Amino acid sequence: VKMVETEKHLVFPLVYKLIELALILPVSTTSVERAFSAMKIIKTKL
Repeated sequence: VKMVETEKHLVFPLVYKLIELALILPVSTTSVERAFSAMKIIKTKL
């Protein structure tokens, strides 16, 4: 992220954290969904 290069992440730590969260959350929710769907498939086969 360009913010780190310009050292603006030191001036706006909260904004930086929010941007970081916005980037990480969609990735984590998809991985959790994938895990649950895999568990569902295994359950139906049993």
